[in-house]
Amino acid sequence: MDQNQSAMHETFQLPSKMKLKFRKLMLHDESVLADAMNDKRADIEETIEQIVTSCVVSVVDPGPYTKLKEGDSLTQRSWLEILRGDYFCACLKLREMSYRDRGKIDVDLKCDAGGTCKHEFAVEVDISNDLIYQELPEESFNRLREGKSFETIVAGRKVQFMLSMGKSQHLARKYMEQYSGRTMAAGLRSRIISVEGVESRDIMDWLDGQGKNPEYMGLTADDAEDLRDAFDAADCGVDTTLEAKCPKCHGYFDFVLPFTGIFLPSKNITKRKKEARRKKRQQRRTILSKDLDVTNGDLMSEEIQEEKPGNE
Repeated sequence: MDQNQSAMHETFQLPSKMKLKFRKLMLHDESVLADAMNDKRADIEETIEQIVTSCVVSVVDPGPYTKLKEGDSLTQRSWLEILRGDYFCACLKLREMSYRDRGKIDVDLKCDAGGTCKHEFAVEVDISNDLIYQELPEESFNRLREGKSFETIVAGRKVQFMLSMGKSQHLARKYMEQYSGRTMAAGLRSRIISVEGVESRDIMDWLDGQGKNPEYMGLTADDAEDLRDAFDAADCGVDTTLEAKCPKCHGYFDFVLPFTGIFLPSKNITKRKKEARRKKRQQRRTILSKDLDVTNGDLMSEEIQEEKPGNE
């Protein structure tokens, strides 16, 4: 591999301890994403997954994934069996390595601190330092390698669940289409394998009590929160919820880093380059000015020497 190719590649460890070698995003990749974003019929998430997959050069260490081995390439179907925490971290790492701003992303916001402010402003997010990354716990790593499910107790029943993977994302979409108007329960259902004493067909009813089975009243908000906490504690990923301060009303509010926006170069790149050029020009002017002062000083000194008596 020549030096130019080496500069194109970087290896990153993801939250599950899986290591992947990436190539940088190319102009063609930007074009594909831009075309998809301008096409209302396009699936942006699908396009991003295609781009990320094409940028993975090889598997360096498969981590907990027994179906992969060192040197393998990835296909889009590979992500079905890979943790979403790893996938999203891969997206962020690819973004970080591909631009000179090293992961500084501009996010346009509207004040949501309460009241009537609604001031529009932009913030810069440094994905390397501003986001919280959670590694996969060792117990989860081992269970994943052994093909074991995960368990917790919710509302007095044992619940078996899977970690958030590509396939669970597909299940979530399926359940949302199947159970219209029951979005929260559909998201939880996509992670659940079984619930003690509950038939598979009744799990949605057990979750939100909105089905035809009158036996189930649904989980309380506290129970649902316990289930989510169990999911999160066993998993890995990146917390993309951040806090912003409105420069007008000085109120604080939370916002979520937009997934599609992470692959676009920072709007401030051009501004920073212009500012850097301006500073360089200013430095040149200062140096030239000093040189001119020194030259003028030398000339004046020579003139004074010539005018002194006895120098003739």
